[in-house]
Amino acid sequence: MGRGDTPPYAKLTFRVSTSHIPIPPQPYLCLLSGFASSMAYIFRLLALYTTLITFMAGLSLAQRPFFPRAIILPVTKDLPTSQYVTQIQIGHSNNFDPLKLVVDLGGPFLWADSASSSQGSILCGSLKCSMANPSGGCTSKEICGLLFENPISKMAGSGILKEDSIALEFIADEPKASSFLSYVPDFLFSSVPGLFLQGLGSGVNGVLGLGNSRVSLTSQLANAYGGIPRKFSLCLSSSNGAIISGDILQLNDDVSRSMVYTPLVSGQNGLEYYINVKSIKINDKRLDLNGSLLFLDEEGVGGGTKISTVVPYTTMKTKIYNEFLESFLEAAAASMLTRVDSVGPFEVCFKDVVGWDAPKVEFVLQSEMVKWRVMNAMVKMSSDDGVMCLGILDGGQAQIASIVIGGYQLEDNLLDFNLGTSMLGFTPLMPETTCSHFSGLFRDDRGSV
Repeated sequence: MGRGDTPPYAKLTFRVSTSHIPIPPQPYLCLLSGFASSMAYIFRLLALYTTLITFMAGLSLAQRPFFPRAIILPVTKDLPTSQYVTQIQIGHSNNFDPLKLVVDLGGPFLWADSASSSQGSILCGSLKCSMANPSGGCTSKEICGLLFENPISKMAGSGILKEDSIALEFIADEPKASSFLSYVPDFLFSSVPGLFLQGLGSGVNGVLGLGNSRVSLTSQLANAYGGIPRKFSLCLSSSNGAIISGDILQLNDDVSRSMVYTPLVSGQNGLEYYINVKSIKINDKRLDLNGSLLFLDEEGVGGGTKISTVVPYTTMKTKIYNEFLESFLEAAAASMLTRVDSVGPFEVCFKDVVGWDAPKVEFVLQSEMVKWRVMNAMVKMSSDDGVMCLGILDGGQAQIASIVIGGYQLEDNLLDFNLGTSMLGFTPLMPETTCSHFSGLFRDDRGSV
């Protein structure tokens, strides 16, 4: 409607039959005329008010105009499995069901048990199917099939590409904005047989893949909403964590200043996130390692340092681990730490360890000035005897990556994955700014749409 156009509500007219109404005496005509004019004005206001109320009530959450800058998902740790689990809602027509998903940093897409609600399947030959990189032999008359792998059990299979609406917590492009619930229509995911849930935590329906693909959560949100960039932040915790897809939220100055950046590099499949570790230091002493053992090879098939949310603890290829362990034990002996029996799956344990006594472990990145301090190198055992164990394990010589930084060592760190610039920002969080800081952004009345 143009600026000079008459709004629809101004065109409303009221016709009242006057054939049966007696004409009042002349002295009252002026008074009645003024009264009728006032009543007509009031009727117009009431009609406008009723129209607006009806219009607003008819708007669903998704129809409201808004300009989101991010979405935020809660993440909790399933202690029996050490898996990190988030939850979304899926469905349509205001009939949404909760979906519990294991967070897989290197997974290509969201996949879930076929028992979950789903609106429609995607055909081969369609643009949506080609975006999802379908399995071979797909013809235009068939349903689009997607190959996938359960990251826990390593079971591989084929699912069906479908689309449905998912409900998420959005954060508006406003200062100090809290979240609000809305939904993303036509979200692509893979529907898989229930037998592929083997190894996932109790009540889990599937996996949320955050890998660098065209149909990951981050990519689909960026395509649907121009204001949400192709980036996401991850804050894992043993209690309450969060995934933020879009612009990172305002943090205190100490955290912002401590953020360190390093390039992201791609492995063979291009989905998983690697960084280049040039050397390893223990108590500021560099390990005597051949640098080629750490680098990602030219084909992207082996080597490099991978970041993973489905591997519970950091692992190293055997040759690297042996050198690392020897240096770590030397540093522990210099700190007068007393070694005790192993506690599975940990090989090296000590008693009466105070935090600052534990050897300092650092991964040196693109320069000596850029280092990843492994804050959670030691794991406190649940027993009351003060035993702590080295939380870095031997991954075997067959491990493809030189180092896999596991979930426990990611906890209480803020990681910012910028897929547009292929950069990773990371920083350990201060005691006063833990991952639970983000829980204040969630609505108090979270529930179904």
